[in-house]
Order: sequence, then C-alpha cells, then structure tokens
Amino acid sequence: MKQKFEVFIERLRNYLRLCSTRRVQKAVIMVPARKPGSGAPRKMSPRTGEVLEREVKEDPSIIAVSLKEKHRNLLQNV
Repeated sequence: MKQKFEVFIERLRNYLRLCSTRRVQKAVIMVPARKPGSGAPRKMSPRTGEVLEREVKEDPSIIAVSLKEKHRNLLQNV
C-alpha cells in the first residue's frame, strides 16, 4: 500500500513538472494578435482597384487625372 502511494506521488510530480514546462513553452510561443482598428484605414477598396485595373487595361495611355474625373465617386478619398 505504501509503495503504491509513493508511485502515485512520483507520477503526480512528473505530471505537474510536465504541465509547468508546457505552460512556459506555450507562453513563449504565443504572439499577441493584431488589434482591430490598428493601422490606417485603406483608402481604396479592392473593388475600386479592379475597376481601375479594367480601365487601364482597356486604354494603357490613360492618365490618372482622367481616371479620377471619370470615377470621382470611387476616388473621392484618394
């Protein structure tokens, strides 16, 4: 009976030691996630980029001023 109890205590100590080392390893590996709202907001949506890309592919010699005049509502924040 005494021997079984000592074996139990030894296993419990080993388990606790493993748990504590795993917790330390997890704490070192974890990197905090990017907070929402950090950084500057995007000035142009991906959809606006697609529209501009389509326009430039149709007419490669088009200039930025004419694109801005043509799509004034899309490029008001740029």
